Amino acid sequence: MIRAVLADNPKCDYLQLYKGKQFIQCLNLKKGFNPMDFSEPIRVADFNGDSQKDLKFVAHYNGCGLAAMNVRVLYLFQQPDNKFTKIEYMDKTDSHNTPERDMDGDGNYEIITMDLKSHKTHNYWTFNIYNFKSNELVNVNEKFDYPVMVQYLFRRNYKPANFNQNISRKYSLKHPPEYDVKGIHG
Repeated sequence: MIRAVLADNPKCDYLQLYKGKQFIQCLNLKKGFNPMDFSEPIRVADFNGDSQKDLKFVAHYNGCGLAAMNVRVLYLFQQPDNKFTKIEYMDKTDSHNTPERDMDGDGNYEIITMDLKSHKTHNYWTFNIYNFKSNELVNVNEKFDYPVMVQYLFRRNYKPANFNQNISRKYSLKHPPEYDVKGIHG
């Protein structure tokens, strides 16, 4: 069983990982990742299809208005030597679920991110898709005809905007906002 412990440091936060009582690894986190902000359970799953158990943490920022949708997402992808690759980024969510879906059935779950982007005179929820490959998140929008943009209308709206692909591709992100990755030696 893997155990994660946060150790506070004035310059950054460290996540210490243990297997039983044996120390495995120390990972540097962005300042402000606080376990008290976890309003979701830690998720354990094989997110990337390599038969290793990975971990997912989500910390809500608990603001008001649209800021209440801000979350910091942390994935720990386990390597064969029991060390982890850390992927951390900012996201938005309208529920207590930041989704992964295996959209193509290959066992490597697609990670769907959400951000609010302005286009001309409107704002749009913009969804990008990533896979974990070669120890980082890789944008796979083109494989699934993403990004998808949905106009923000101050009410529930699930209808994708009818943009041509050249416009929506302008909002394709190589990585999610505040993306940080540390390899197994991080």
